[in-house]
Amino acid sequence: MKYFFVSDCDIVAVKFLDRYLPLNKEKIKRLIVGGEVRINGEKATKESLIKKGDTVTVFVPMSFGMKEPEIVYCDENILVVDKPVGYEVETSLKYFLERTYGVLYCVHRLDRNTTGLTIFARTAEAENDLSAAIKKRSISKFYLVWLKGVLKEDERVLKAYLIKNDNGVIVSDIPKQGSKEIITKYKVMKRENGNTLAEVELITGRTHQIRAHFAHIGHEVIGDSRYGDGNGYQLLRAYKLIFNGLEKLQYLNGKTIQI
Repeated sequence: MKYFFVSDCDIVAVKFLDRYLPLNKEKIKRLIVGGEVRINGEKATKESLIKKGDTVTVFVPMSFGMKEPEIVYCDENILVVDKPVGYEVETSLKYFLERTYGVLYCVHRLDRNTTGLTIFARTAEAENDLSAAIKKRSISKFYLVWLKGVLKEDERVLKAYLIKNDNGVIVSDIPKQGSKEIITKYKVMKRENGNTLAEVELITGRTHQIRAHFAHIGHEVIGDSRYGDGNGYQLLRAYKLIFNGLEKLQYLNGKTIQI
């Protein structure tokens, strides 16, 4: 597949492609070395500087296994997409969708290597309504996650406090300066081979909340390299949304979208 980009800043080629392609850096470097990346028609190198306004053309071979996002629901106001692994919501995912759907507004974010349902607004008015409902916790978000070890309780509401730092977040059982409360509800779906499949409902929606909160209680997400010892492809999937609390988009209230 061939892709076209126009740079919005001055940036090194590898970093630019890391923002806009759902590929690891090893594959990005292979594309450049293989002559598959061109800046204004000229072959790029790993040291090439892309300037604001430059046109970047990239050919990605099928063998790289790059998946494009799948549309789950679409109307004149919102777009709900099943995000594959590797996409940054506000850069690569937004770019791929805007090629077809025009200007989009991101209202629901997932980590790069978390897959599943992500919400975009198609108008500024829809963005305001959706963002307000999310802030009020009126839109329920559910995830399926494989966790290391066996959770003893079938259902539980976890509460703790989260603090951001340069390496991600830290979770504490007691409030500290600058911390925010996190609430994570889970229900065990299956216990298998010494691990646990759980449905998780985010009551609060903080940065890395699911991954950090379960690591804090000794059950890190399988595959998570930041809060565990995995390979970076964590087994965490946003699989269900229930809409409520919308004022302008009232027709969506009570609607469930699930994959």
